[in-house]
Amino acid sequence: MNIGLIGCGHMGEALLSGFLDAQFVSADQLFVTTLSETSRQRLKTHYSIQTPSDNVKLATYADVIILATKPDVYEKIIDEIRPYLTKNHLIISITPAFTLNQLRRLCGKDPQIARAMPNTPSKINQGVTGVSFESTISDASKELVKRIFSLVGVVIEVKEEQLALVGTLSGSMPAFFLYYLKSMLDYGLEQGLDIETTKQLVTKTIEGTLNLYGQSQLEINALIDQVCSKGGSTIEAIRYYNEHHLEETLKQGLAKTTKRFKAMEKEHE
Repeated sequence: MNIGLIGCGHMGEALLSGFLDAQFVSADQLFVTTLSETSRQRLKTHYSIQTPSDNVKLATYADVIILATKPDVYEKIIDEIRPYLTKNHLIISITPAFTLNQLRRLCGKDPQIARAMPNTPSKINQGVTGVSFESTISDASKELVKRIFSLVGVVIEVKEEQLALVGTLSGSMPAFFLYYLKSMLDYGLEQGLDIETTKQLVTKTIEGTLNLYGQSQLEINALIDQVCSKGGSTIEAIRYYNEHHLEETLKQGLAKTTKRFKAMEKEHE
């Protein structure tokens, strides 16, 4: 089986690395095209993979084609390769901007089609990927898609209409989490701690807290209460957050992300 990646940015390279690290396929079974000749040469040298000169050549070599480009060039790229797509091809889209129906219209009647929504921790094989399928896709193709993304983390199958929530709670979540993490790191530095001490205090505490939550039988509010002694220091921040409706503000931000995700899908109807 040959796998092709059209586009190889952060997510594409995470998948490429995952394939090779897991020995899922060999380097000569991986085909990559990029817009930049510099990027193409770097990938060829670093990974010893195949780097065809254009997308048409990739489509004739690859059985699985992962569309890992920006959505604004999807239609142009699919138009290029559509005459060469057969019933033996599996097309996997990792953009939020095209639905299965839209991809089917662009790709024609022949190939199998799936959507996947990975996130950036896939770079270190700790990603979470939501996947959705057409009802007509074969069981073999479904399992192949799940196997591909399991190489870089956890795979969760959802209905397509739930992909917007997957994009919010998983795809976008690293940015939201890092935004909050940055405020804690900045606070430590502003109060006179050095960066290494602050980073260790914050990241190790977050790591331990997530593990505690995962292993605990208690509700999350009970775990919060365990830290918030009456009259203590922690409760002061929680009270301040509640007074300023931080939880509701966070939910409103999530809702805006979900709304934008759904709007992107409609842009190509």
